[in-house]
Amino acid sequence: MLRLHGIKRKSWVQLQQTAHTHQDHVIVNENVENWLSGAKGDVQVVVMSDDYSMEDAQTFTVSSIEGNRINFKNGRLNKARNIGRQSYDSMTFEKEVEVGLLTQNITIQSEVQNVDVAKSYAQNTASGVTTTNYTINSQMGGHIMAHMGGKLYLSNIEISNMGQEGQLGRYPVHWHELGDASGQYIENSSIHDSFNRCITVHSTNNVRVSGNFCHDIIGHAYFLEDGDETGNRFDRNLGAVIRRPNPKNTVAQDKAQDRNTVYSVDGDLAKRGNEAMGPTTYWISNGKNTFTNNVSAGSDGSGYWYVSHSPQDFIPRGNFDRNASHSEKGFSLVVTRDDMGIVNPQTPSIFTNYSFHHTNARGIWSHAHDMEFIGVRAANNRRAIFFSFDSRLQNALIIGRNNFEPDTDPNPHAAYTFYDGPAHLYNVAITGFTNKDVLFPTQGAATRFMNHKLQLMDIDDSIPLDAYFDETLNLIRFC
Repeated sequence: MLRLHGIKRKSWVQLQQTAHTHQDHVIVNENVENWLSGAKGDVQVVVMSDDYSMEDAQTFTVSSIEGNRINFKNGRLNKARNIGRQSYDSMTFEKEVEVGLLTQNITIQSEVQNVDVAKSYAQNTASGVTTTNYTINSQMGGHIMAHMGGKLYLSNIEISNMGQEGQLGRYPVHWHELGDASGQYIENSSIHDSFNRCITVHSTNNVRVSGNFCHDIIGHAYFLEDGDETGNRFDRNLGAVIRRPNPKNTVAQDKAQDRNTVYSVDGDLAKRGNEAMGPTTYWISNGKNTFTNNVSAGSDGSGYWYVSHSPQDFIPRGNFDRNASHSEKGFSLVVTRDDMGIVNPQTPSIFTNYSFHHTNARGIWSHAHDMEFIGVRAANNRRAIFFSFDSRLQNALIIGRNNFEPDTDPNPHAAYTFYDGPAHLYNVAITGFTNKDVLFPTQGAATRFMNHKLQLMDIDDSIPLDAYFDETLNLIRFC
């Protein structure tokens, strides 16, 4: 049994007001003077990105804290962090920016070792799959694992330089094949600079993961490993700067791969077509776990990835609620089967009150049947909604470019992509698109026939008509 409890406090908060370029402080939404309590050295915080690049997150050393004002000792903001809200058709989108605490008064930190590890690498070639054996230098830190009846009770601790790069089962915090672990938890803790994931729950049920801050993590951050985990609660966690592993030094689920070909360059979006990229901040491999009030503030891959392992698996209403995502290099929320195939559940999954902004590729990509997305709020995404099959979007607000911060993105934005279908949009409001955008681009079977249903759509009259469709669809065909 391991019990570690630091000074009780939140590990992350949000801005109360916009922070401007070159500002040497931020104003947050609650008093955080206790972030300095028990400090034996410098206290560090991270101000997250608010735009398309997670790399705009900045780490600062704190000089002082006065109530809800955090003053920086070293440096200033390299760009503004804009917060705001915009309403249309009785629906409101709110943009928020997070500030995370790295420093806790109890610290577990590894002395990093670089070790040569034997690995193998499979890749498609013209003559078939070729396997290459090689040795690679890996970063090795410590790891905390509860197994064989072990128990973990952790709160308000700092864990850094932990995990072992590319090694299965070697993560900073890991519940391993415990079965029922009711009462065990990690909360309000800060885990950063990890070489292999952040918090892993493997074949273990009823763990509580709440209020944590995972920053600068290699591979999936919050991770349900095998898909047999149930009853675990992930509430009000923050993950930011989640990095793609070296494709030659990773465990299976972290590979961004297409037919066993591993891509490693930033340009793979064009190569990969419909496939999502890894890693993801929240890897959800069983719908019988609860994810509420969490935030992903930037990943090399996606914010959330629901990976269905069987037709019997589904997300009940309330199990995915009030989560948010921004600054993802790839996707915001992905739904696929574990082999990247089509999800075809016996019972619909329901995602409620999901909010996302500043996504580079697709916002919601549902490669599935019978997925319901209710109460979505989306803004400043290059492709907000992409349904491959008969998913449903209801009571949603999609904003092309919000009205409370400068619009600096030259790329076209899309509200909803007509793809294979059939899909159903009901009571969806759309505003904030310009003539450099395309509300309804088409792809796949939608270029040949229409099987999408749009009802009670409220499209802002100020959106120019030439922004509605791309060259493969016209207004007559739509009607």
